[in-house]
Amino acid sequence: MKAFFILMLALPIYSTAAPWPTQPTDLTHPGSSNYSYQSTRETISVNGRSVDVFYPTEHASLKQKVPVIVFGHGQAMNVGHYDKTFEHLAKKGMAVIHPTFDTGFFDQEWRRMAADYNKLTALTLQKYNFMDAEKVVFAGHSKGGYIALMAAGLPAAQMQVKPKALVLFAPAGYDREYLAQIETQVPVSLFWSQSDTVIKKSAIEEIYGQLRVQKKQMFVVSDYKNTEPALPADHFFSSNKKALFGGRDGISPFHYFGVWPWLMAAAQDISSGDRVDHPFLYGERALETGVTGHQHTVQKNW
Repeated sequence: MKAFFILMLALPIYSTAAPWPTQPTDLTHPGSSNYSYQSTRETISVNGRSVDVFYPTEHASLKQKVPVIVFGHGQAMNVGHYDKTFEHLAKKGMAVIHPTFDTGFFDQEWRRMAADYNKLTALTLQKYNFMDAEKVVFAGHSKGGYIALMAAGLPAAQMQVKPKALVLFAPAGYDREYLAQIETQVPVSLFWSQSDTVIKKSAIEEIYGQLRVQKKQMFVVSDYKNTEPALPADHFFSSNKKALFGGRDGISPFHYFGVWPWLMAAAQDISSGDRVDHPFLYGERALETGVTGHQHTVQKNW
C-alpha cells in the first residue's frame, strides 16, 4: 500500500466570546447524552492488584460479546480521573478495564508494568465471559499511554492479549525495541494537545516517526479560544478530575466531541470486522469540536 501524508489545517475560529458547545443529543453521535444501556462498575482484585471494570448492565441481552477498551492511568492518577469516560462508554455498549499496572508513584520498572497491564487484562477477561477478548483496544493517558504502547509490543512469551487498535493520549515515552514489535496491521492514533506543558510535541512526533505500522495518525487537539470560561487543551484534557499536577473537574467538549467518540469509534470498528474507517476517528468527523470553523489538526500515514 502506497503511503501518503494528509495535513488538515485548523481554520480561523470565532472572534467573540461564546459559551462551550453543549453535549450532542443525537443518539447516533458517539458523544451524545442519549444512552441505550445502564452502566455497572466493579472493582476486583487480580494478582493482588486493583482492577476497575465498567460494562453495560444489560450485557446478557446483547446479541454478541462486547468490545473492550483497556485504559492506563497517568502518573499519580487513578480511576476517578477518568470514570466519567468509562461510564459513558459502558452506557454505549462496551466494556472498559482499568488495570492498576504500577505499584505506586515511584515505580519505574516500565517493562514489568507493560507486562502487568497485559496480564491483568487477560486475567480480567477470563472473569467476564461476555467481554470479547478478540476485540480489544489498548488506550491510556500520559504514563498509561506509554505503558499501553509498550504492552502492545511485548515479547511473544508475555503477550497474553493482542490489541486490535491503539488510542493514546500524550504518551509519556516509548521503548524502541517494543515499538518495533507492534504488529503492523494495528492502527495507532496519537493525541497531543496544543497547551500541553508536560509532554513536548516533538516527543509525540518522535513516536509517530518510529512507528512501523501501516496506518497511524497524530492529532493536535486545539484550544477552545474566546470561550467563557476559557478551555485550553492542556495535558489533562482527557481526564475529568483535577490531578496532582493540573487538570480540571468535570466533563467538557473535549470529552463529548473528542475523547469519547475517539475511543468508542476504535471499539466499534474492530467490532465490525477490524475496520479502520470510522468517521469519528479515521475520517473528517474526528476533527469536530462542536464549533463551526474550529477544528483539530491531524497528520496521517495511511
